[in-house]
Amino acid sequence: MSANEQAVTNKRKPVLELSDVTSAIGEAKSIRLSNFTGQLFEGDVVQVRLGAHHDPRDLLSLVLGLGTPLAGRIQFAGKDWLGRNYRQHYQMRSQIGRIFASAAWVQSLTVGENIRLAQLHHGVGASIITDRITYWTERLSGRHLSTVRRSFAHRPTFVDDPILQICQWIRAVCNQPKLLLFDRPFRFITQDLHLAFVSVIDELANKGASVLWFSSGHEEFHLQIESRLVQWSVPGDVLQACEVPLNHE
Repeated sequence: MSANEQAVTNKRKPVLELSDVTSAIGEAKSIRLSNFTGQLFEGDVVQVRLGAHHDPRDLLSLVLGLGTPLAGRIQFAGKDWLGRNYRQHYQMRSQIGRIFASAAWVQSLTVGENIRLAQLHHGVGASIITDRITYWTERLSGRHLSTVRRSFAHRPTFVDDPILQICQWIRAVCNQPKLLLFDRPFRFITQDLHLAFVSVIDELANKGASVLWFSSGHEEFHLQIESRLVQWSVPGDVLQACEVPLNHE
């Protein structure tokens, strides 16, 4: 890292810190951590290109404090997931948005109820939730706006995948997260929406959020991200960090 890069980094606070983390052996497709150290600072967008056999779910569970590493420490916004301070952990998770590669909906609820549930769970008022959903639906839906709005009244099983993926984005960003965890976020997203979605990533990053972004192909890596973009790698099945930004000096 150059002196200029170090000076810029020193002005930004770390959002996610993994220090000498070693993970337990998970499923065959899991990404492993072996004495892994890496940081995401405010405004960072970290992309991880996955092989077809990789699955980041176990790693993301560690980041969310839903699993315990064999060794090392994971901190979000300066706080770790150790101990039994469940109120603090609850508050921490309210500041994290996630997009899943697979279905992650309560099937007995409508799509709209699903989106509201995540915010109600963290104590957001009903009127604020309505305003946020309206705003982000208009920002992210493009020519699909009327279809997305109609989908809120239906259960996820009866909504097409491209519309559900837009709804995933709405749910993930509604709570103004400090950290976004993306697992193949552009899956099913039509190309005409890419520019709007990239603008949202840059907007949130400019406000101090950071993004940990997993992709299984090349389709997401041509996007013109203006935020500080860093690429981590997974040689074999072990995550490795890189401090060199791809698009900033």
